[in-house]
Amino acid sequence: MDDELTTYTDLQYPFSTYYRHNVYVTPSGILSAPQLQFMLAEMGADHLMYSIDYPYKQPETSGSFLDIADLTDEQRAQIAFGTATTLFKL
Repeated sequence: MDDELTTYTDLQYPFSTYYRHNVYVTPSGILSAPQLQFMLAEMGADHLMYSIDYPYKQPETSGSFLDIADLTDEQRAQIAFGTATTLFKL
């Protein structure tokens, strides 16, 4: 399918390549393990940024979610601050 799409649209790469390189995702207060694992699988930790839509979302687990999430230390650091640091050149 990706090959057909590339030919049809004359894109140099499949659409998924552009999506994964140009889109960044934040959970915005939806703190669940399945959602996090889905986003990791689709985007990678380098395109995820931890966020909360304060004051609209104030889940009790917002401060500890990354601590208890099934992540490597490298993924945890990337999502907590690494992606934002790189993207915003902080």
